[in-house]
Amino acid sequence: MSTVAPASTGPAGALAPAADHVPGPAERLRWAVGDALLMTWRNLMTIRRVPQLLVFSLVQPFIFVLLFRYVFGGAIQVQGVDNYVDYLMPGVFAQTVVFGALNTAVGLAEDRSKGLLERLRSLPMARSAVLAGRTLADSTRNIAVVVLMVAVGFAVGFRIHAGVPALLGGLAVLVVFGFAMSWLFALVGLAVTGGETAQAAGFPVLAPLVFASSSFVEPRTMPH
Repeated sequence: MSTVAPASTGPAGALAPAADHVPGPAERLRWAVGDALLMTWRNLMTIRRVPQLLVFSLVQPFIFVLLFRYVFGGAIQVQGVDNYVDYLMPGVFAQTVVFGALNTAVGLAEDRSKGLLERLRSLPMARSAVLAGRTLADSTRNIAVVVLMVAVGFAVGFRIHAGVPALLGGLAVLVVFGFAMSWLFALVGLAVTGGETAQAAGFPVLAPLVFASSSFVEPRTMPH
């Protein structure tokens, strides 16, 4: 009577093949996607257990809206724009997803300093799942923060001039851009030790990228 090696349950909860089974490309892709989604859920549960992470992610762009809308807005004139807040809010949306991508570096650096990355690498899971799960979770948080900032923008007088489909399309581009930035900052998170170091390393790059751009003022008004 022949003996067949029993199947085992994989890290994503699916039934794994026997030990002598060689998975094909489609099966490996399915396992990688399942592992990435599992890591995404793990990172989102961290936000659920520590809701302050989402709250503080909203505080910074909210403060920028109030400052530029009610403090600096009266001194900034944009050619062809009657209401400065309509020029301001798209810049705030871009700033929100860019600074939100910095959370990827901070989260990975903290996981690395605690030894969590080494423990995850010892599990029978796709090597890409840790990074993919982190970036997907941070992109999901970015979506939530951007939606809240749209509501804040309408509350302070922001109005749509190109129609709702154009607004949704622009927000979709922002989310994809934030997702790409998360992968860049994942390199920062893996290269430094500790969340504070990751945040300190990312800010000198992000600050000129945001404030020296046309997000808040027109480039023609800058000194030559």
